[in-house]
Amino acid sequence: MTTALDLGQAGRSDHYQYVNAPGQFGVIHQPGVNLAVWPRTLDHRWSGLLRRLLRERVHAVATLEPVDVEWLLLTEFARLSETDADSIELIRDIQNQARVFAELAGSATVTMRLEVVNTDECRLFHVDRHRLRLLCTYAGPGMEWLGNLQVNRAALGHGSNQRVLRQGRSRQLAPGHVAVLKGELYPGNAGNGIVHRSPTIGIAGQQRLRLRFDQPVAAVS
Repeated sequence: MTTALDLGQAGRSDHYQYVNAPGQFGVIHQPGVNLAVWPRTLDHRWSGLLRRLLRERVHAVATLEPVDVEWLLLTEFARLSETDADSIELIRDIQNQARVFAELAGSATVTMRLEVVNTDECRLFHVDRHRLRLLCTYAGPGMEWLGNLQVNRAALGHGSNQRVLRQGRSRQLAPGHVAVLKGELYPGNAGNGIVHRSPTIGIAGQQRLRLRFDQPVAAVS
């Protein structure tokens, strides 16, 4: 129930790439690339379900094998009385993303967080100390990110977005976009983690339904 935007061929810049199918996410392993985005569009028939999940504050956090994602989410959605066909479609979409990420990360298990966010949890531009991370915001504003040439990396961690941003404006993922981020701990990527932040939503009273996959800490040596 999702549609990929017609990009012709996968879009590319020096360090970020747009892909038009999940099977193309392997580009994230190319040297220098620190972000890969699949800019798909969510089916409008999910709108009611996503609003209810926001209202009911769905929360599913676990480290598990991709095959077990369906069981976990069926249990959580049943608790919220969400067991219709749209719910099953969404669960399968999330499970497919778990499989894609596990293959990219070379990990048998993944740490999944499907949750409602209503605070400005990471309002400062930063890089993450991980290898790979997958993000998808199903409802609400998506992650903001900066191109490498826009960034003053020396200013990271000093509490000032204005000092980090050299020029231009941040770019933002739309609902449904799937992004794979390369962090500072990816082999050979130190100093090139994608610079990003969570959108500012607290003052406006907005909410986000966000999916995140990480490698379990124990799986990263």
